[in-house]
Amino acid sequence: MSDQDFSPQDLGISEEDWQQTPPAVRNVLGTLQAELVKIKEHLKLNSDTSSKPPSSDKPRHKREKKGKLPSGKKRGAQPGHKGRRREPLPPEQVDEFRVYKPEACRHCGERLKGDDPQPRRWQVTDIPPIRPVVTEHQVHTLSCGCGKSTTATLPPDIACSQFGPRISAFIAMLIGQQRLSKRQVKRVMKTLFGVDISVGTVVARQQEISQSLAPTYEAVTEHVHQSHQRNIDETPWDEDWQRSWLWSVVGDEATVFHIAPRRDQATAQALLGNNLEAISTSDRFTAYNGLDPERHQTCWAHLIRAFRRIQLRDGPS
Repeated sequence: MSDQDFSPQDLGISEEDWQQTPPAVRNVLGTLQAELVKIKEHLKLNSDTSSKPPSSDKPRHKREKKGKLPSGKKRGAQPGHKGRRREPLPPEQVDEFRVYKPEACRHCGERLKGDDPQPRRWQVTDIPPIRPVVTEHQVHTLSCGCGKSTTATLPPDIACSQFGPRISAFIAMLIGQQRLSKRQVKRVMKTLFGVDISVGTVVARQQEISQSLAPTYEAVTEHVHQSHQRNIDETPWDEDWQRSWLWSVVGDEATVFHIAPRRDQATAQALLGNNLEAISTSDRFTAYNGLDPERHQTCWAHLIRAFRRIQLRDGPS
């Protein structure tokens, strides 16, 4: 901060005392004042004025309510709301029918016969008891009259694992979509299906699914490269006990997630590809400085937080 940008009145220094202050001291005070302004601004930052996550906000911080203003109406369905109820399944989708008929008239006691052409239908849906299906593959060794023995071989897809493809797919879904840990997956498999599986096997099945999805991943990556509009961002990610970065690139119809050891311009360029006509949206991180300014859109949410941050400053910005 220069001498012209610094106001001595901010520190209670009179103009007379300021004129008697040596220039070197003025420069030091100006520098310290600028640093103090930055520190005060940093202390006021929260999830509404920066990229900090809401979990880092102080307990007394009240997040700005976004959306519509309160209407003053009570919670729940409003008068005139058309309710929705669960429609019964058609008879061909029902597994079991239990029929209940009255045996006698509730007025005179006369025995009743016949059927109700339109009985009241009450369906109860439940899941069946789940028991794993175990298939044993027996490999025989047979002896020949020549004195030699020959052992049969398992098919390659059977010999690669003691668990079938449905278990591998279900494990991948629990980890990839439901975000469960390896030990949580182990407990789910034991509790729901009675399948006792080790944590190491869970990891092996996850790697198996990852390898099988490699061609699909490449196809999605190429789609994102050719998309007209791409949104890119990155967040910290721990991989093999080391700090890595989880990158995400959202294309027109698909999203690519990529874990990389670095948060740099080369990684961003590799994920975005060389489509010179595409528009890329980012949060203005330095890794995106290499993008064409004419085709680089700044995230509006980050701009709004920047404007709120500017409002916190005491003087002109």
